[in-house]
Amino acid sequence: RFGQRKLLVLGLLLWGTALVVFGASHAPALIVASLLLWGLGMACYAGAPYALVVNELKRAGADKRMGSVLRSAQVVRWLASAAGALSVFLVGDLATPWVIAACGLLLLLSALVVRLTWPESPASAHGVRTILTAGLASFPHSRPLQTVTVYSVLVSMVFGVTVLAWQPLLLAEGWRLNALGLALFVFTLASAAGSYLAR
Repeated sequence: RFGQRKLLVLGLLLWGTALVVFGASHAPALIVASLLLWGLGMACYAGAPYALVVNELKRAGADKRMGSVLRSAQVVRWLASAAGALSVFLVGDLATPWVIAACGLLLLLSALVVRLTWPESPASAHGVRTILTAGLASFPHSRPLQTVTVYSVLVSMVFGVTVLAWQPLLLAEGWRLNALGLALFVFTLASAAGSYLAR
C-alpha cells in the first residue's frame, strides 16, 4: 500500500550505499553501519518485486498462474545466485574491496532505472500510519499473524547464523578464500532445486 516502487527504490538505495561503504571502508564502525544498511536495504527490497508481479497477475485476471510464476521466479533467483557464487570461485582471487563498491554503484544505478521506468502501485486511501496502526492493533488477537511473525524471526535468525558461521568454519579448515564460492554455489544450487520441487 505504501507503493512497491518506493520500497524497491529505497531498498536498492540502502543496499547499494551499504556495498559502497563496505567496499571502500576499513573502519570497524563504518563496516558495522554498512551491514545494518545492507540488512535494511535487502528487507525493503525483498518482497517488492513479488508484490508487483502478484498485483499485475491479479489485474490481468491470471490468478491461477500466480503459484507457478512465483515458483519460477524463486528458481531463477537461486540460479542467478549460484552463477554469482561460481564467479567468486573462478575469479574471486582477483577481486578487491573496490569490486564490492562497484557493485554497490550498480545497485544505485538500478534504483534510478526503477524510479524512472517501473510503474507505481495504485494509491491507497489509507495512509501508512493507519495501516501500521491497524496491523499492530490486530497482532495480539491474531494467532496466524503471531505464528507467521515468530516463524519469520526464527528463519531470519537461523539464516543469519548460517551465513555468518560457515565461512569462518571453512577458512579455519584451510579452505582458500575463493573456494568459499564453491560452497556457496552448492548452497544456492540446492536452494534452486528446493524451489523447483516446491508445490
